[in-house]
Amino acid sequence: MRGMLCVVEAKIMGTKAGGKRAKVEEQARSYATFLCQETHSDVAAYCFDDQGGMIALHCFGVLRYEDVKDDDPRGKDKVRRKKKKKKKRKEKEREKENDKKRGTAVREGGKTKRVRREERGEWPCRQCTYQNPPSFLACEVCGSVKK
Repeated sequence: MRGMLCVVEAKIMGTKAGGKRAKVEEQARSYATFLCQETHSDVAAYCFDDQGGMIALHCFGVLRYEDVKDDDPRGKDKVRRKKKKKKKRKEKEREKENDKKRGTAVREGGKTKRVRREERGEWPCRQCTYQNPPSFLACEVCGSVKK
């Protein structure tokens, strides 16, 4: 398809052309960039307004494939990265919370290491099942003696 020229035409409609015009121009540019990337060809894009029987050209541009081939026309990559980062952060928070509940997180030289209670020497109370530190000879909660 190389060597072909595509054209994107956008008509601005309505009486409130101020804010609408900028949005139409942005959409036309995004679509032109997308079309340029898909067809591997140059694209001419323009926006016009025909109110009052007169045609007024608002913007005109030619996008060259070589200039826009790596562009992200709608910023989707940025949004995806942001969502992925947020998801990772939530997973880490959930993992930390679960570690706190299970008592398996131990900080070692700035790094968090997962360690089982047995490895830390904790012993479960036979009466109330509370996990007691290894130095305790009686349960911290109910007072029953370690066996």
